[in-house]
Amino acid sequence: LASIPLSAQWLVSGAERSVRNAFIERSTICEDTCRIDQVPGGNLGEAAAIVVLGESSDIDKALNVAAETSDEVSINTVLAPRLIYAASLYDQARRRNANPIVVVTAGASETNSDENNVIRDILSNNNVPLENIRIETTGLNVRSTGVAVEKLLESRQVIAPNNTRQAEGVKDDPRVVLVAPALVISRAALSFEKMNLQVIAKPTDFNTARFSFGNSLLAQLPELLPSVDALQLTTKYWNELLTSFYYFLRGWLPNFNFGWDPSIEI
Repeated sequence: LASIPLSAQWLVSGAERSVRNAFIERSTICEDTCRIDQVPGGNLGEAAAIVVLGESSDIDKALNVAAETSDEVSINTVLAPRLIYAASLYDQARRRNANPIVVVTAGASETNSDENNVIRDILSNNNVPLENIRIETTGLNVRSTGVAVEKLLESRQVIAPNNTRQAEGVKDDPRVVLVAPALVISRAALSFEKMNLQVIAKPTDFNTARFSFGNSLLAQLPELLPSVDALQLTTKYWNELLTSFYYFLRGWLPNFNFGWDPSIEI
């Protein structure tokens, strides 16, 4: 059952539905009535960092495929659309007079590795200056990423030390824009908020069930046959659920809510 595409998509899209609905509701409400700070994207002028969550293995796999086929094969990865989206958010922030650092967590341990160079190339080709790119090796480890971003912003004196933020509040602090898969975004945003970092959530990589009872059985057949991709998707779902529960037990989340928390800024 876990390897059937229909089952996997239904499971994951159900978990992502509250994220999607929150963005649809905000866009609908804000069409004519919102102030600029309430319009999606209007608060990017307060961005101090844009954090892209990803894994270096995604880049590494693409590099191996390119090496086995042709040197001229363009490298496309799971992470590439996220990086391009982050570059677009960077451009929007710059037009609102912000100058955020773009932090990518999918870095390899070696500073000048091929993986890290691919990340820099994608971002710089989309108009993010090299001096504004920071590559971390924390991958999808949300807690470690939060600590790294906090130290970075504190060292640049963009935000006050944690104990000061805890005492004085963070409502007017610069924002950290999180670009992450929709399945992960709620835990990531709430973890950062728990560390007294102001977050703007920007989810990506939605998984939408494509099954429809109006289609013919032949058209639906691929969705009913077991596949490795479906098994991986189901595994991601349960891994995220268990990780969220672990984060809650460690005190890294304010509550155990696998859905969308309306307090998160979007």
